Amino acid sequence: MNLLRKIKRFVFRKIRDIRSRYYLRKITSKSSAKGVIKVGFIVQMPEIWDKQVDVYEIMCDTPGVEPYLVVVPPYNFDKKEFCKYGEEKTYFSEKYGNVIDAVSEDGKIIDIKKYSFDYVFYQRPYDVHLPKELRSSSVVKFSKVCYIPYGFIGANVFSNIHHFDFYRNVYIGFMDSREESTSLNKLYNANTKKGYQQFVDLGYPVLEKFINMKCDGECKNVLWTPRWSYDENVGGSHFVEYKDEILKLNSLHKELQVTIRPHPLTLPNMIKEGKMTEQDVEKYKCDLKENNVIIDRNEMIEHSISNTDILITDFSSIMVMYFLTGKPMIYCKSELELNDIYKRMLEGVYVANTWEDVEKYIEEICSGNDYLKEIRQEIIETDFKNVKNSAKSIVDYIIHDYNKD
Repeated sequence: MNLLRKIKRFVFRKIRDIRSRYYLRKITSKSSAKGVIKVGFIVQMPEIWDKQVDVYEIMCDTPGVEPYLVVVPPYNFDKKEFCKYGEEKTYFSEKYGNVIDAVSEDGKIIDIKKYSFDYVFYQRPYDVHLPKELRSSSVVKFSKVCYIPYGFIGANVFSNIHHFDFYRNVYIGFMDSREESTSLNKLYNANTKKGYQQFVDLGYPVLEKFINMKCDGECKNVLWTPRWSYDENVGGSHFVEYKDEILKLNSLHKELQVTIRPHPLTLPNMIKEGKMTEQDVEKYKCDLKENNVIIDRNEMIEHSISNTDILITDFSSIMVMYFLTGKPMIYCKSELELNDIYKRMLEGVYVANTWEDVEKYIEEICSGNDYLKEIRQEIIETDFKNVKNSAKSIVDYIIHDYNKD
């Protein structure tokens, strides 16, 4: 039975590959009158808009390029229906004014083909969170699908997502690192050789704003970012082990303001995994308040990072953003095998195996002994050279691709 299932999966994968290649070839060879470049951004989550915002805003100021926001409400893929518009509609409408509603008040989905977008950017590689009309497998038939990763990949295990159906429909992937672009070009070698797909490393736009972010060297604010799952395959968590210790930091270090920014799934998942009850979660929220520990509710991580002097974190894509500020970071080690980029970063990061290690590093950093500071700066200067102007490079790449013969 297992063999039969594997054979079926292999056959279906090949069929989907052939289908995608047909449309990619068709859209790549399509000739059209050169004019204004119309670019659609399918957006659904304000909290990850920071990965695309610089590209979108540069396009807004670039003559000959017209970017549009197509706002999608949350989609329940089990029930195959949309939820009502919420914060996503409010956020994008207030920030940019006119937006395109993906779903009308009567529940009708737009015919995105009618907008004649030359390129369509996606926020995430998860087609399952979109209705079939807006999935990459539909859009690839008439527009060039583009993607900027919503998170920086720091471990090779996450490269498995490259096998998602989404990636076979991507015309240009603006990847977060050379490792990722190389991996995808190899995986889709049959297409990339013929120019049907391109996976390039032009830098990761969101990182530029963090390079040497203003830092006065003082220790006032500590931020803890625990991971949401105890599954070691996705990095593991120290939430339960450290949640009560975090409450004590303010009393131990009167000069520090402690803030916790859990992943949105952290508390629900602690209940789901049986590590806490709903009552435990409510009590913990009260304990945080009583101990003057702030729960960070900033929509954009950049605001949180700019106000942080020491980061305590489980494995996360936040690590690379914070690292580029040059400020000290304490990494709560997991068994996850990191990729080359994150391994290099760890040379300038304080690695904690226990809470005692965390306390020791906080004590040393607050006393002025940040002995890894110069190493971090050297890594930033040598290993992240292409971070600057990456959003502009992506826009220029789109323009060049559009105008090529």
